[in-house]
Parts: sequence; C-alpha cells; structure tokens
Amino acid sequence: MSNTRMYIDGSVVSKDGTKISYRQMGEGPGFILVHGPLSSSQNFMKLGSELSKKFTVYMPDRRGRGLSGPFGNNYGLEREVEDLDALITKTGAEFFFGDSTGATIILQSTLTLPSVHKIALHEPLVYVNDSDMHQFNTAVKNFDDEISEGKNADALINISDFIDNQPSLLYKLPDSLTKMIFGLILKIDGIRVKNDGLKVKDLMLTLKFDAQLLNETKGKLDSFKDISAEVLLLCGSKPSNLLKDSVHTLNEILPNLNLVELEELNHNSAQDNGNPEEVSMVVRKFFTNRLYTKSTVTSKDGTIIGYRQMGSGPGLILMHGDIGASQHFMGLANALADVFTVYIPDRRGRGLSGPFGDNYSLEKEVEDMDALLKKTDAHFLFGASSGALIILQSSLKLKGIHKIALYEPLIYVNKYEMDKFNEINQRVDQEIAEGKLTSAMVTGLDVITKVNPEEKPPSPIYYLPRFVWKLIFRMILRSDSKYVKEDDVLLEDLLPTRHYDNILVNETEGKLNNYKEVSADVLLIGGTKSSIFLKHSLDALKKVLPNVNRVELKDLDHDSPQNTRDPEVIAQEIILFFL
Repeated sequence: MSNTRMYIDGSVVSKDGTKISYRQMGEGPGFILVHGPLSSSQNFMKLGSELSKKFTVYMPDRRGRGLSGPFGNNYGLEREVEDLDALITKTGAEFFFGDSTGATIILQSTLTLPSVHKIALHEPLVYVNDSDMHQFNTAVKNFDDEISEGKNADALINISDFIDNQPSLLYKLPDSLTKMIFGLILKIDGIRVKNDGLKVKDLMLTLKFDAQLLNETKGKLDSFKDISAEVLLLCGSKPSNLLKDSVHTLNEILPNLNLVELEELNHNSAQDNGNPEEVSMVVRKFFTNRLYTKSTVTSKDGTIIGYRQMGSGPGLILMHGDIGASQHFMGLANALADVFTVYIPDRRGRGLSGPFGDNYSLEKEVEDMDALLKKTDAHFLFGASSGALIILQSSLKLKGIHKIALYEPLIYVNKYEMDKFNEINQRVDQEIAEGKLTSAMVTGLDVITKVNPEEKPPSPIYYLPRFVWKLIFRMILRSDSKYVKEDDVLLEDLLPTRHYDNILVNETEGKLNNYKEVSADVLLIGGTKSSIFLKHSLDALKKVLPNVNRVELKDLDHDSPQNTRDPEVIAQEIILFFL
C-alpha cells in the first residue's frame, strides 16, 4: 500500500445552514469523493492519495460525522444533494466518485445539479424490489437493536455478512472466534483513532440514516432513465443479492453507462482497508479520457482520412491495426497526451474516414500517411499489428519520419505459417459474407492458436467449446452495440475490415530485405504472451533493420495496446524511446 498524502481542512455551509467539512489534497481538476455508510472521509485517505496524483481531491464528511454538522430536521437525499451542491459551488469540482450510499447521493444529484455530468459509482444501492428491501430493513433494525444492547461486535458481523455475502474466510470461522476478532478490532480502533478521526462504534450510529436514503429511492428508477451524465459503474464479482439487483437494474436503465466488474473487489474495496489502488486505477482511466478535436486530410486519390487529436508537444501519430479504429487507441493516447500532440487516424473504411476504394494496398495506406505527415508535421509514429506494418512501409518510402515504434507488425516470413494464416482468414471471410459474425469471431481465434504447429493456447479459456465461444461473442456484440456512441465504430462493422488488413500482410511476401533501407530509429515491441508467428516477424525484422532496439513486455499479448488492456505499460516504452 502506498503512503497517504498530507491534506488540508476546509468547510462549506449548506443551504439549511449546516456546516460540511472536508479534507483536500493534490492538484488538478476538482474531484469529490462521497463516502458511504459506516465511514467518513478518513476511510478514503488511500483512494484520495492515489487520485491526488492527477486531481485536486475533496473528501467531505457527510452530515453527522467528523467536523460536519448534525443530520438535522428533514434529513434525506434532498439535504445530501444540497450539501454536495455547496461543495461544488466552492470548489468548482468537475468529477465525482461515490461509494455505496455515497454513490446513491451522486446518482440523485445528476437529476438536479447541471454541473454533475461525469460520475463513478461503486456499488450504489437503490430500491429495486420489496423482498430485498424487507431483508435490508430487517438487518438494519437488528443492527440498531444489537447496538442498543451493547453488542457492537455482533452488529458488525451480521450487517457485514448481509451486505458482503461472506466475502472472506473470516466469516467461515466459528462464531465465537469471529466475535472475538471483531471485538478486538473495535478495541484497537478505539485506541488508534486520534485528532479528527472517528471511531467505528460512533459511525455505527449513522447506518439508520443511510438506510433512509436507500428507502427514499423507491419508485424513482424511471427518473434515472433521464440521466445524461456519463457513468462508470464499478462492482465486485460476488455481490450480495441487494447489491446485485441494484447494479443489474442500473446497468439496464442508465443510458450512458460503462459497467466494470472487478474480480476480487467487495463492498469495502474503495476504503483504506480494501483495494483502493485497484479502484483508483479504473476510476483514473475513466476520468482522464480527454476531450479531443477532430480534423481530416485528403489523400492522393481524394479519399478523406479523419483523425482525432489531443495533447501538446512533439507530434506523434498512432496507427491502429485490424478490427480496430481510432477509438481503440484512446487509452494509449490519453497516457501520451501530457508529452505529445497525439494524432489518432481512422484508417480507410472506418469511422471518420472514407472507403477502402479501388486497388486497396500498402501504397494507398502510405499515401494516407503522407497526407497526415504533411498536415501535422509529426516526426514520431507508433503502430500496432497491421498499423505497424503501414508505418514500417511508410518509413521506407517517405521523408521526415525520425523514429518509429512498432508493436508486433506481421510480415510474410514463413510460408507454412502464412498458408495457415490465409486458410483461417478465408474461412473468416466466408462466414462474415454469410452473416455468421459470431462464427467468424470464433474461427478468428484459430489465428492465435493454430498458425504455428508448436503454438499452445495462452489461456485455458481457449479450450472452451465452440458453441460457448459463440455465446460469449454474441454477448460482446450486444454489449458493444449498446455502448458505442458518437465517433466510434460498431464491432460488427469493423469485422469485415480484417479482409483488407490481410491483403497488406500478404503484400510483404519476398520484401523483408527491403527494410534494410529504413533510416529511422526503430523500436520493436512484443508481448511474452503473443503467438509464435508474431515473434517470428519480430525476429526477422530485428535482423534486417539497421537502427533497431527490441523489447519484450511480460504478460502482454497482441491486443495489449488497446483501451481495455495495457496501454499505460506500452506508453511508458514509447515515451522512453521517443524522448
């Protein structure tokens, strides 16, 4: 765990005159973290420290906690939204993260506060059905009864069991031992808490107020359908029924939602005693997706090539590969935009650009690159897969390219491998032509596992039966159609572009030695989990390129430059090489 940073205290006055205190740390755009039940700002110190590397983080103590004022009369969601509004007015914060009922407060705020337009929610609680809520309200009543009887350890055990669905081995111990451990935790907490910290036993008294907020969401689900804010919804893989129903329902009704399930997370993961580093990593990716501008160039044959642009500094062009478009390099672009002016084109036949046209070839792609270079005056280029192949060919034909970084370009090296590669892709083309998209996607997996006879599947998942893979890809296509928006391209529209990328690969037959004439400095990047035939291409290029360095990145594979994989790791290599 990383050390927490120093913070300063601040406060605002809410609409009804109640003082709301907060902790502040870091520099950058304003980011408000709203805690959930049985917690306060003190439980967000590690998450706040991680996020403060990019943001100015504000962590309020909600009413009835810490240096903030009391719950007051007429407490409810309306009061909590007023408190948040006062904090936004003072800080100018643009981004918001909420945990549990803190997430419920932020969700409610999007209905009335126009400044709340991008939010991250960790397992928010909403009223979905009477059965779940009856069980929850019963659990809260029993919790309060046990507190009033002085049975604080029993109260914590039972409410944690209900919310977290027995997340750890602790709940599998004999009851007497579990009770003894929780009692010890409470004693240690009472000794440890100092200054403006709060004891767990004092925070336990606030749970009934959070339960009130959850009950207030009864009948409000339809109103959430009108939320225009962009939403990141985080959850663990094994939530309790109450949490599962809340997350599932919000996933169905929120119009601009990105759902991320993290395998090892539970309901306390955002807090200091959970997995705040992992939560921070996903949240930071979501909020640092920068705004980009769009522009176009016209290639030699009149085809329009559109591109996205972000950042400032030396010009760097990122060229995507097969079954991809500029949208798939936005994570990589975000990681590079502090250092470079990044240009991310949609290659022909995709998104912002024109069609493939007649006589499609490497020459056409090089002409498109030439147009981009002349307009942007970029001298640095990065490409993945067939995008790397285009950059390699461009460096052979065009002037002004100083350095290029290539992630697993595929060139014609081994006839046996290329025959198998083409055989598989011919089947893929046929299935796409017949409208059998999921079948084509399953067949395409053979490129990973069957091009080289010595290849071993990189994961046991590749042994799944074909019909299971078809179900998986059907869900992926359905999910993709739900979330793709604005300038992005549907996956089902990108699948046919694979045929054209295969044309480029086959065009390199017999041309390996041509690359001896490349004058640019070259960085060859590969992953340890990539297929053997891709490593053969890297081996061959390493031998012929005159100014070359090669790195192999542990646990990365052919898709690692894309948004959902490992773009930050690759960005570090790019920055080190180009600067």
